[in-house]
Amino acid sequence: MARVIFRDKVALEILDDGKEIKYRYHKGFYFHQQTPQQVIEVLADAFALKYRIRLYLGHTSGEEAGLDWLKENDVQGYVGRSTGQLQVPLLKRSQNDLGGDSILDHCIVKITKKDRILYKHTQYRKPEMVVQTDSTSKHNVLTSDGKILASFGNRRELSKWLKKVS
Repeated sequence: MARVIFRDKVALEILDDGKEIKYRYHKGFYFHQQTPQQVIEVLADAFALKYRIRLYLGHTSGEEAGLDWLKENDVQGYVGRSTGQLQVPLLKRSQNDLGGDSILDHCIVKITKKDRILYKHTQYRKPEMVVQTDSTSKHNVLTSDGKILASFGNRRELSKWLKKVS
């Protein structure tokens, strides 16, 4: 079972495999140490003011810094707070939900509220995508390296998805 050590406004979580994760405290939450201050502020405000947000997760450092993972599920909702000693931000589907999924706050590359951008990584970008139609008339969306991101049976669904991720 993981152990957590608290000192001032810092927490150190020691996992069962010996790995360590450092967190810093801000307005009732513990955020991953690599989370940018602007992301912390936006998440804390979304919690306090109870507004719905959309998270875009991706690479935040290295060669792929700013690259969106195009995650579609569990990325919209309201910010909540976990219980226990190490209270981390959660993403709840509705304001009335008692729980939700832990937010990978150190992997956020963009945050929006409706159509307004609240935060965007300085190198934010989407992966290059190509649409190919195969012999069965299936429309596949591929990355530049050939990885299939999504497949659709008709153009309408493809257009809807492309609008959603753009």
